[in-house]
Amino acid sequence: MDAIPQFVGGSAALERGIYLPAGDGKVAFALRAEMGEAMATVLLTERFQNKIFNFTGDKTYSFDDIAAALTELSGKEVGYTDIDPSAFSGMMQQRNVPEALITKVL
Repeated sequence: MDAIPQFVGGSAALERGIYLPAGDGKVAFALRAEMGEAMATVLLTERFQNKIFNFTGDKTYSFDDIAAALTELSGKEVGYTDIDPSAFSGMMQQRNVPEALITKVL
């Protein structure tokens, strides 16, 4: 969840909207601090030894959901546009994002 501002382009999303090649996919976002606390609890508690845990949020969100939340919070209409991966790559190159990072996101 902490990375959402990086994905949407920070406060610029309030002016131009969100442009990502994510379709209508959903993610179970969670805060790093909350996941870290849960991991520390597991590591420090003996009864959790030899068990497998998946650390994630309990609800899934799409970027349409994120755009709607930003609209509600800011009072500005924020839209989400699903763009072609090659168009997204071109936008990121224009912003001088390193190619390795662009490839990782796609």
